[in-house]
Amino acid sequence: MDRHVSSKQRFTEFRKNPPPPEGAPSAESRGKGLPPLAKPEDRRRYRRDYVRWLKPYRWSLAVLFSLSLVVALLEAVWPLAIRGIGNLLTADLTPAEKVRNLNFFGLAMVVILVFKQIIDSLRDYRIAVLNAKVLFRLRGSLFDKLLSLPLSELGDMKSGGIASRLSGDVDNVSGLVQQAIISPGVAAIRLIIMAGFLLWMTWRLAIPAAAMLTPLAIVSFLWFRRVRPIYRSIREDRTSIDGRATETFGGIRVVRAFRREAHERHDYALGHHTVIRKSLWASILEMMLDIGWGLLLPGTIVLIVWLGGYLFLQGKAEVGDIMAIQLYAMLTIQPVWQIVSSFSQTQRSMAAMERIFAVLEMAPDKPDVVGAVDAPQQLKEFTFENVGFEYRTGVPVIQDFNLNVKGG
Repeated sequence: MDRHVSSKQRFTEFRKNPPPPEGAPSAESRGKGLPPLAKPEDRRRYRRDYVRWLKPYRWSLAVLFSLSLVVALLEAVWPLAIRGIGNLLTADLTPAEKVRNLNFFGLAMVVILVFKQIIDSLRDYRIAVLNAKVLFRLRGSLFDKLLSLPLSELGDMKSGGIASRLSGDVDNVSGLVQQAIISPGVAAIRLIIMAGFLLWMTWRLAIPAAAMLTPLAIVSFLWFRRVRPIYRSIREDRTSIDGRATETFGGIRVVRAFRREAHERHDYALGHHTVIRKSLWASILEMMLDIGWGLLLPGTIVLIVWLGGYLFLQGKAEVGDIMAIQLYAMLTIQPVWQIVSSFSQTQRSMAAMERIFAVLEMAPDKPDVVGAVDAPQQLKEFTFENVGFEYRTGVPVIQDFNLNVKGG
C-alpha cells in the first residue's frame, strides 16, 4: 500500500474507475487473496443453492406467509371504519344514531388494530427464530467446510479472511430470508390487496396515484443497481483490512522489532478512511432516492384531497371516501417502498451469501479416490513406498519417501 496516497485520492480514483461488471475481479481485490465477483451464472446457482438450503424450513415459511396474509387483510379493513366515520358527517341521521354508529366504528377499529398488532408481533418472533436456525446451520456447515479445505486455499484466504467469512459474511446473510423472500413477498400481497381496495373505492383517484408511483419505483430499481457495486467494493476492503490486522498482531514481535508500528497504524487508518468515504457516497445516493419517496407520500395525499374535493363538489364522492382513499394510498405506497428497500438491503447480503456458497462449493483436501476402502482396524504393518506429497501442484514437499511401521 502506498503511504503517500491519501484516502481522498483513493476514493477519487474509485469514482473515476467504478467497480467492474459482476464476474470480473476489481483492482482492489487483485493480489489480496480475495475472490473475484461472482459471474452471473454463478450467482444464479448460488441463489438456487440458497433456496435448497431453505427447503427444510418450508413449513415455517408457509406459516410466516399465512400470518402475513392475515395482517395484510386486517390492515386493509380498518380504513373502512374511517370511511364510515367520515360519511357520518354528512349522513341523514339523528344525533343519537350518529353517536351509536360512531362508537361502533371506533370500537371496531380498535379491535382490528390490536388484533393486527398481536399477529404482527407473533410473526416477527417466528422470523427471528427462523433466522437463528438458518444461521446456526449455515455457520456450522461453513466451519466444517473450512476445516476440510486444502492448506493452499486456506493460505490464500488468510486468517482474517476466514474470520470474516465465519462472522461478518454469515451475519450479513442473517436478514436474507427476511429481505429477499418474506419482506418482498408480504409486500406484494399487501400491494395487491390495497390496490384492489383503492380501485374498488374509486378508480378516478387510484389512477393518478398509480401514475405518480410507477415511474419512481422503476427509477428506484435502476438506482439501486448503481449502488450495489459500491457495497461489494466496501466488503472487499473490509476483508482486506481485517486480514491485514490479523497478520499484524499475529506477527507483532516482528512489527515491533522493525519499528513498524507507525506504518501499520497508517495503513489501518487509510483503509478505514477509504471505507468511510465509500459508505458515505453510497448513503448519499440512497438519500437522493429517499428524498423522492419522501416527497411522493405527501404529494399523493395532496393530489387525492385536491381531486377528491372536485369529486365531492360534483356529488361523485363522499367525505368518508376521500379519507379512506388517503389511507389506502399510503398503505399502497408502503409495500412498494418496502419492495424497493428490501431490494437495496438484499444487495448487501447477496455479496456475503455468494462468498459463503463459493466456499461451500470448494473441493475438500485430498478426497479419497473412487473405490477406496477403509483401512482395517488392526494393522500388522504400515508401509510407505516411494511416496510423494505437495501442497501446490508442481511444488513437491516430499519425494521418494519410504517407511515401514510395525503394527502397534
